Amino acid sequence: EANLNFAINIKSIPINSYIDTNNSIASNSIDNQKVKNIIGSYYQTVQSENWNMLNNIYSQNINRFYDKFNISKSEAISLAKSYNNNLDSLNNTVLNTLKVEKSNLFTTASFIMDFSIIRKNKNKPSNFVLNIVMEIDSNGKISSVYENIINQN
Repeated sequence: EANLNFAINIKSIPINSYIDTNNSIASNSIDNQKVKNIIGSYYQTVQSENWNMLNNIYSQNINRFYDKFNISKSEAISLAKSYNNNLDSLNNTVLNTLKVEKSNLFTTASFIMDFSIIRKNKNKPSNFVLNIVMEIDSNGKISSVYENIINQN
């Protein structure tokens, strides 16, 4: 049986050694305008099928790419190509809902998107409202991108 009756001199705890005074969150995070530029470049690149440009947009290792986890940049580019091959055309509009959260490791951007596609398979839904989540590393590269379907028809 332990005796938990003890006292601590609060002044003797080295609190400053536990506090990050370098403000590393601010120095490693991406500003909101740069986040908007990265999102715009990403969708413009995918729509124009400029697959080589994705090499400059994606991080070397992708933590999450829609339903795939821990994949290489080249695998993410191949998946993006294959997704596009299943579509006749697409239209997307990023609604004015951008939320940006910053941490030491990455910046998370989430936004609502209207997404319409003309499918080869007419039995599948073609209009979606999506919640898109992107994680952007401190180098301004996309390390994760995935979606949550809010509505479809």
